[in-house]
Amino acid sequence: MKANKNKSSVRLIIFSLIIACGTININQDWDKKTIYNPIVDSGKRVHDYKMSSEFELGNDYSLYCIRHQTWEIVSPSYYKTTDSIQYIVRDAWPK
Repeated sequence: MKANKNKSSVRLIIFSLIIACGTININQDWDKKTIYNPIVDSGKRVHDYKMSSEFELGNDYSLYCIRHQTWEIVSPSYYKTTDSIQYIVRDAWPK
């Protein structure tokens, strides 16, 4: 009886280790597969942000720029003369 109990314990430990090791997933290419929302600001600089929604006029957005690796504040503005939306981007943490 004691031998069966030991075999069951060993099987449970081995099974747990297999499950634990099998669930570890290290993927170095994860960021390369992520889709970013690029914008060009009023100074013609390109910025890449990971976003889940559209920009709304009159709002400021604090976003992490993947390209510049810093937090930035994005302010979309409508320009009637050119009938376009331009983005004012400034550093969230001035240097």
